[in-house]
Order: sequence, then C-alpha cells, then structure tokens
Amino acid sequence: MSMLFPRPTLRIFAALIWAWMLGANTASWAGSPGSLLNRADTLRQEGKMVQAITLYRTALSEALTGCELSRAHLGLADIHWNAGNVMEAQPHLSEALQTCGTCPTHVRTELVLDMAQLLVACGKAAESLALLEQELELAFWRDKRNRVRIDRHHEDKLTEWIAKHAAISVVQHDEPWSLEETLVRNGP
Repeated sequence: MSMLFPRPTLRIFAALIWAWMLGANTASWAGSPGSLLNRADTLRQEGKMVQAITLYRTALSEALTGCELSRAHLGLADIHWNAGNVMEAQPHLSEALQTCGTCPTHVRTELVLDMAQLLVACGKAAESLALLEQELELAFWRDKRNRVRIDRHHEDKLTEWIAKHAAISVVQHDEPWSLEETLVRNGP
C-alpha cells in the first residue's frame, strides 16, 4: 500500500499547509465584493451583527469601487450606531456620504435613503434633508412671508419617504411652541 505521505509527521505537515492555504483563499471563495456586501446586508437585516461586521470588514480589505465602499461603510455605521458606538459610527457614515455619489441610480437611491434615515437618527436632520433634497429632487422655497415651502408633488415624495424611514424624536423644551414655530419658519 503506497501513500503519498508515508510518515505521520509529513501527513500532519501537509495537512497544516493545506489548512493554511485554505484559510488564505477563503475570501476569494466568497465571490465578488458585491456578493460579500449583499450577504453582509442580509445578515445585518436579520440581526446577525457580528457576522455582518466580519463580512463588511472582509469586503473593505478587497479592492472596492466607490459605491461598494459606500455600502460597506454605511453598513458598519448602522451597526455601530444601533449598538451605541457613536464614535465608531461617525467616521463610517462620513465615508459613506463621500462615496455614495459614485453609485448608479438604482443602487444610490436606496443607499441615500438609508443614509438619510441614519443621519436623522444621529441628530443630523439638516444633512439628511439636504441629501433627500438632492436625491429625491425636492424643491424647497420661501414664500413672501419667508416661510419654507414645498410644492405638493415634492411633499408627496417626502411624505412617502418619511412614512417608510422616519422615527420619532422627543425633545424636552420649556416653550415647545417656540421651537415648533422656529422649525416651521426656518426648516431644520
């Protein structure tokens, strides 16, 4: 009976080399960076954050397009924000904002809408509104009394987005009517 590696030490050594090579090529077995990001997004939506972070970080170690960079950083920002790691979330959110413009429209719109939702959660309503204004092609203007206005068609688009993505925020204020008046008059 002939064996490829007749001595036990050679078999163990060959097994170790094979295992090392297998580990080194695991990322390439996962497929393209896009498929890694798709899987990471799915895991994040399923609440499997540790696995999602691992895949996002693996994807970031690959050569990515600007759009893929934006997706990976947005996923990491969302996970860190929801875990209460604000300091970890902010650089990822900034990177996602900088690179999302490179995405094709069919990808960018959904990405921007998710980003706008996260910006609102982070207390950056003005940045969120600016992003939505650009992506949804909203047109705000001021009337003769200097109030912020939007036409009906654009209001419907914004209302649709708010219905899907907005959250409620509570602010304690001694004179809430003055805060509301300021928001209505000047916008966020």
